[in-house]
Amino acid sequence: VISAGNIGTFNEVYDKTLLVKVPDFPEPEELLNANLDLEAHLKAKLENQNGLDIFNKFDLPLVPVLHAMEQEGFLIDTEILSKMSLELATDIRALEKAIHENAGETFNVASPKQLARILFDKLKLTPTRKTKTGFSTDSDVLEKLEKEHPIARLLIDYRELSKLKSTYVDSLPLLVSPK
Repeated sequence: VISAGNIGTFNEVYDKTLLVKVPDFPEPEELLNANLDLEAHLKAKLENQNGLDIFNKFDLPLVPVLHAMEQEGFLIDTEILSKMSLELATDIRALEKAIHENAGETFNVASPKQLARILFDKLKLTPTRKTKTGFSTDSDVLEKLEKEHPIARLLIDYRELSKLKSTYVDSLPLLVSPK
């Protein structure tokens, strides 16, 4: 089964979303109430973000289709994915080279700590948000830094291609059933 991500169990989602734990051995009524509470909370959140209409028109109708895909599986062309992987690897290397040239040195582009040093100490770009371990280098920060230096766009592209390659292009063939 291929899933959209590691969402977690109902108890984990309930706990993380509502900051309340489901009892270890809940009664049926407690479980029903937990489901209703979570549904109401998530629905309100969608309404606040003007996303309820999109959810109802697009996401909800896809549930049976996605369920069928998970149950039956679907065909993928592993040969094409293999070629795509090589092309993406070439593009990622080219972006990494351009990033190093813009930085004036080589470093581990995937390391937030090393990247923060390059962006904020060496290139003196404006940090926008601090985390427990230092200045943030997440996509929101990089998008704001695009106006200051071309390295930011290169980093955004690098991350997008790396994510595409690792999450889909390289991972899907590993999930193919031998049947």
